[in-house]
Order: sequence, then structure tokens, then C-alpha cells
Amino acid sequence: MHHILLVGKMKIILTETQIRRILEQFDYSDAMKLEKVLVDHYGTTEDYGVAGFITPSGYLLDFSAGGSGSRGQDHRNISHFMDELGYNTGDRTDAVMTAQKMGFIRFSPESNGFDMLDMPTQEQFQVLRQLIRQMNGSVILDLDSGVFIQYNAGTPVDRVILDIKNYYNHGMKPQPYQYADEDELYESLIQRIINKL
Repeated sequence: MHHILLVGKMKIILTETQIRRILEQFDYSDAMKLEKVLVDHYGTTEDYGVAGFITPSGYLLDFSAGGSGSRGQDHRNISHFMDELGYNTGDRTDAVMTAQKMGFIRFSPESNGFDMLDMPTQEQFQVLRQLIRQMNGSVILDLDSGVFIQYNAGTPVDRVILDIKNYYNHGMKPQPYQYADEDELYESLIQRIINKL
């Protein structure tokens, strides 16, 4: 949903996420403070199967709980660190939402799920591209305001990235990717060639 803000004769169109961020006033320094504390505590990983969050700087936080080979930590465990930094988040679930409002992406490797509330940073897009490629496009996006989409295996990485950008830049809700089978693609290509003759 978009809201129109009138400033003089100028119209400014804002998404609900943009309005929330303006009202809550989290800035880059808040995100960097939280990122440092979480990286120092959890460490980082290259193994997406044990990751819990993608930080604004593009680090995968290691939520393996001591090398278990899978994500063993609950995302909500970050609430302790949020409280220490003075972000009164209320309960443990609110702590996750606050981190997401600061730009963290909650990642659930067991479902290939990415839960975000704002446009990823360039560093996060680099990590997202790698992860989506490793997952062969079979991912779930949970965007702000309850926008949820599940992509099937074979979905191109660029399609998922473009859907994220279009949603946060233009409010366009992602649609399931439908690709034609090889025969349909071949027939379409031949038809285009014939039309050019």
C-alpha cells in the first residue's frame, strides 16, 4: 500500500515501510552497532545452511549453535543484544522485527526463506544472488505488509532480484514465475523468425 504525502505542490509517494522507518528513526549507525555486537557474538559463516540473518554489510550470521551443521539458534535470541543496546523491543519477536527495520534480513535456511522489511543493501543483494543461485531459484520471499511469494526451482536469480527491487521501488507485488517448456520456447523463437521474414 502506498501513501501520498503533499509537501507544498509536490506529491511524495511513500510505502508503509518507508513511513515506518521515518517514524521509528533507525539509522545506519544503529544498524552498524547491532551488526558489530551480533557478529562478535555469533560470528559469520559461508555455510548458508547454518545462517540466521544477512546483515546490512552482507555477513551471514552463524546460528549453528556450536557447529551442529544446521541452524540451531532461534532468530529471537537476538533480543538480549537489542535490550543491551537500548532498543526497547518489547518481546523477543519484536526484537526480530526491529532488526529487520534496521535492514537485517531474517534467513531461514530450512525453508529457503528470506524475510525482509526494506530494500536490501548492495552487499545483501550480492549474498542474495549467491544464495538464490545455490537454491536453484527455489526460495520464499516474505516482504513487508504480508507480501509472500514462493518461487519454484528453476526461477532465474535475476527474476527474484528484480521482483524485490520492483516491490520496494514501485510497490509492484511479485508474481509467481512461469516459464515455458522447451517446445514452447522453440516454437516462439521460430514464430519470431518467421514474422521477421
